Amino acid sequence: MKDEEVTRTAREILEHVVRATETLEATEKAAVLTVLSNSLKAELCDAVGAVEEKRQYLHVGCTSTAEFLKAACHYSGREASALVSCATLFREHLPRTRVALREGRIGWSHATTMVRTVKRLGIGPVAEAEPIWIDSIATDQRPEALQRVARARVVEAEASSQGSISTAIERSSRKQAALTPLTRPTAPTSPRPQIDTPSSTQIFLCTTRHCIRSGCTSAPSMWKFEVGVRWRDGQVEQLSCHVLACDHHGENVVALTSAIKGHSGRVRLTRLAGMDEAA
Repeated sequence: MKDEEVTRTAREILEHVVRATETLEATEKAAVLTVLSNSLKAELCDAVGAVEEKRQYLHVGCTSTAEFLKAACHYSGREASALVSCATLFREHLPRTRVALREGRIGWSHATTMVRTVKRLGIGPVAEAEPIWIDSIATDQRPEALQRVARARVVEAEASSQGSISTAIERSSRKQAALTPLTRPTAPTSPRPQIDTPSSTQIFLCTTRHCIRSGCTSAPSMWKFEVGVRWRDGQVEQLSCHVLACDHHGENVVALTSAIKGHSGRVRLTRLAGMDEAA
């Protein structure tokens, strides 16, 4: 009965809002209702965040908040998962986004852009940038402006991460070359000396149990990529690199070979095992 009374009261309030905006021009009415809709979205996220934090979905016989949203609130599976993700991040890590949405200073698209960027950059960088992104960009501009800024930060972070891996590969390659005896046999005279059994240099960059891209929280897998390198003296050597990366960023490792001067042949990329499988 209590739920029915609250619902009835809310509907009465909604009817008052509709009547109050009837005298407005259609454009003004749309603007007012959009602000109110964003405020309701913020309140909904607060409620969903509380359900998730306190595991209240167990009280109604569900195993997760997303299942509760599908069963009781008629959400699709994708919508339910997205709403839980937004609610959790707003509640725990993005307070300015949460407040700005409640006050109607930003739209839902601004808020979801922040959430998607957290998934790509990690919580730390986005939380640090949140004051400027929300107060100086999202509040005064359309979602596309915030999306461009966030995308540029993601590209910068990925380029920096790839550059650090490339540097490690080049350093390891130079170290291996320095350890090679100076009396290395002279390669046969031919335009492209061939070696039937090239040696192999193993480069291990697995120093943590997280994806090698800084800030990525996705489950990592062990990846191996191999590339043939032709040294200045004509010798060919097969370099192989092992890294931990999520499935999305593992594919980007192939691009690192562009930093290895003189690489020849095709690059081979292999996903060895996920962390759980490897354990």
